[in-house]
Amino acid sequence: MATPLPPPPRQHWLLEQLDALQSEHGRERLLKAPMAVAGAINDRSQDADGLAGAVAGLMQHVGLGQLKVELRVQAPGLLPGQEGTATAYRHQGTWFIGIEGTRARFGADRRGFGATPGALAHQVTHAWRAFHGMSVPDADLEEILTELTAIYLGLGLLTLDDAPTGKPSTSLGSLTLSERAFVLGAVLATRELPRRQLRALLDSLTSEQGEAIETARQHFMGKGKRALMELVLTREETEEVGLLPVPTKGASPVHRVQKHRAFPGLAAGFAAGLGGALIGFAASGNPQLLILAPFGAILGGLGGWTLRTSRCSSCSNALGDDEILCGRCGGLIMTQD
Repeated sequence: MATPLPPPPRQHWLLEQLDALQSEHGRERLLKAPMAVAGAINDRSQDADGLAGAVAGLMQHVGLGQLKVELRVQAPGLLPGQEGTATAYRHQGTWFIGIEGTRARFGADRRGFGATPGALAHQVTHAWRAFHGMSVPDADLEEILTELTAIYLGLGLLTLDDAPTGKPSTSLGSLTLSERAFVLGAVLATRELPRRQLRALLDSLTSEQGEAIETARQHFMGKGKRALMELVLTREETEEVGLLPVPTKGASPVHRVQKHRAFPGLAAGFAAGLGGALIGFAASGNPQLLILAPFGAILGGLGGWTLRTSRCSSCSNALGDDEILCGRCGGLIMTQD
């Protein structure tokens, strides 16, 4: 079964973020950055020196070769005081610590020896974002943007093996295989590679990964061609060809909150009870039936308190279970309380 495309709201957000990257850091990288494949990365990460060498090679690939790689090896477990920070997002025992002067500092524990190129590419992308002042405070959102940035830098193919499948996981800070393939498909569609070169690239992946990327690429060659043109062309160029300007970049992170409906339920119950009481009074003339109004209000209030709805933490808009973006404020839904 073919991997489906992400939901339309998610597609829109992913392309907005990719467009923000190329608008800020250049269209040239999006269109021409070499796409690293696993077979081209030396498997030298079986010890500390080898791991540092592999990271240095990836730093060179993304244009940070001027920084000296410093690797700190420690026992498994969070560094003191780092709970709740990006350090918690370890990929196969590796993590990015920070940049100090001309040094890019990384960390690793025993699991880091033998880490996949995708895990190392993820940490190098963290370094690239930090170097350019792009890191955001929300750790979950930063993880998602890091994975998207890796694709922009030409490292996306390396990260596919680490991508979860299924629906987007809004609380774990990760892009699914479908989402990564969607963005990679957009990148490949912009490049118009010769068929032989494209086939060699896809053949270097698993069948599921290759099919997912090819499905996305075909989408951008057909129904998604307009979105692709808006991504690749500048604002002036889109106006020249009669396209709408590219939407405002970015989406603020919001959260799902469960809110009760006690007051609306109370009002609805009172109205229903009063209506029943008036109908009964008109039919029988018994004034005691008016007690149905407060009784209905109590039942409605209790029902509203029990039946809670998922709402946006920013604008209180009701959210469906499968929604990724809030339909009212446009926020990226990160977690569910």
